[in-house]
Amino acid sequence: MIRSIALTLLMTPLVLHAQSSSPSVSTHILTFAPAKLPEGFQACFRTAGNNEPFAASAGTLGLPVPYNGPREFALYRSQAEPGSPAGKTPLATVTLPGKCDLVLIVCTPSADEKVSLAAYDLDSRDLKSGDYRVFNFSKSNISMNMGDQSLELAPDKDAIVRDPKWQTEAIALPVKIATVIDGKTRPVYSSFREHSPKERTLMFLFDGTHPSRPITFTTFNAEAAAAKSITEKNTSTRRKP
Repeated sequence: MIRSIALTLLMTPLVLHAQSSSPSVSTHILTFAPAKLPEGFQACFRTAGNNEPFAASAGTLGLPVPYNGPREFALYRSQAEPGSPAGKTPLATVTLPGKCDLVLIVCTPSADEKVSLAAYDLDSRDLKSGDYRVFNFSKSNISMNMGDQSLELAPDKDAIVRDPKWQTEAIALPVKIATVIDGKTRPVYSSFREHSPKERTLMFLFDGTHPSRPITFTTFNAEAAAAKSITEKNTSTRRKP
């Protein structure tokens, strides 16, 4: 149960958006691999008519990369020579959200040294400064305490967590995470994070790779991504004749 009335909780399934009539999207993508990818894995994707390296590392969140292309995102094997991968069979594909300022693409190793992709809407426009949006990509029910706020989050759910104090104060924010199994909580993480009232933060929870660390998480500053997007748009505008 959610214990704090100050918590604004928006629970939504982390599912792919339905296909829209628009054949293309303009967004930014983040990449993440929850497990080690096949040895020597190198891939690229097509954006704005160019090849872009697909940099997904196990346990590491990639930097936001602008994407302008079809909603059917296609991953191709990297090639030594420049040029378009058009006509070649993609390694994997996934349908992107239609209207979203940020997309997370999770790359998971599959059979026969291949990979599978999943895309998630990370739209941050509902976040205010100082807010957190927490995504539970793990297979466990999660109990969290962030300062005075608390929540429980089922697998494949997300929540916006906010506190009026977080919008005005830079603080050491205590964060505690526990798994919930048969109604019993098992603490898996307890520490402090440097909280900035100027940031809108995305937090991603994943299954850990060792029994001693069943849950791992990483964070992303949505404010920085928004600033980067504005800079890119202004640069593109200046380049127009």
